[in-house]
Amino acid sequence: MAMVALALMVVVGGLLLGRTAGYAQRKSREAALSRSGETVDVLAAALKLFRADCSRYPTLEEGLIVLFSNPGIEGWNGPYINGIRPDPWGEPYRYETDSTNALVASAGPDGVARSPDDIVATAGP
Repeated sequence: MAMVALALMVVVGGLLLGRTAGYAQRKSREAALSRSGETVDVLAAALKLFRADCSRYPTLEEGLIVLFSNPGIEGWNGPYINGIRPDPWGEPYRYETDSTNALVASAGPDGVARSPDDIVATAGP
């Protein structure tokens, strides 16, 4: 009887651990998505400030680094942010501009740019 009770405890414990691990994974994914979303929003806001000061968005060559390090741009009144860390999945944030609008994006959990799980923020006029 003691062996049956012990076996039952092991099975129930395993089920609870599996359920807890699944919950923890979901919460971790949600936190990473939230963190990435907040970061692209902050970067988009910093790009708007840069544009207000410099009358343009950074060029693709300048990239997002000009938000915290001035390479001699006229009107620059930053730093607009303290620095940029990779997204929660270890990838750099993507920056695109057509001079009228700017886009900042994380490739999201799949690490593939321009896929459905991208996290995107835009800065427009």
